[in-house]
Amino acid sequence: MTVTASTLPEPQFKHYDRDLIRDDLEQRVTFARDFLRFTEDDGKLLNSVAPLISPLIKPTVDGVYTQLFRFDVTSRPFLKKNADYEGNEHAVDLSQLNHDDPQISHRKKILSVYVGKLFTSDFEAHSTWAYFDKWRSSSAGSSTSSSRLS
Repeated sequence: MTVTASTLPEPQFKHYDRDLIRDDLEQRVTFARDFLRFTEDDGKLLNSVAPLISPLIKPTVDGVYTQLFRFDVTSRPFLKKNADYEGNEHAVDLSQLNHDDPQISHRKKILSVYVGKLFTSDFEAHSTWAYFDKWRSSSAGSSTSSSRLS
C-alpha cells in the first residue's frame, strides 16, 4: 500500500493561545505534549532505556563540543563568560578554547545532567516540566531565569 497525502486522514486543527503558551507553564506543557504527541508511555520508554543511554552521554556531549570547536562561528560564543559560571578563568581567545577550559567543563556538565534527565525524569510530574522550562529559559538567555540548574 502506498501512502500519499491524499490517503492520510485530515489532521484535526487545534487552537492554542500564544500568550498563554508563552506566559503559563501548564499551557506550554500541554501544547508541547500535544504537538509532540508525547504520552505517558513515551516517558516510560525513555526511562526504560536510561541504563543503555547513560554511559553514552559524556562521550556524546564531548563529541558535540568537538564539532562546535571546529568552526570559529560556533566557537566564538564560548568566549563570553556565562552568567551561571562563577569561576574567573575561561578562554578569551579562540586559540585557548578546548575541552579542559573551566567554563567549557562547567557547560558540558550542565548539558550532561540535562540529557540524563531526559531519560530519567518522571514526565507526569510538574517538577520535571518546570526543570526543563527553567533550562530552556536559561539556555535561551531569557531574563526570567534567575537561578541555576542542577
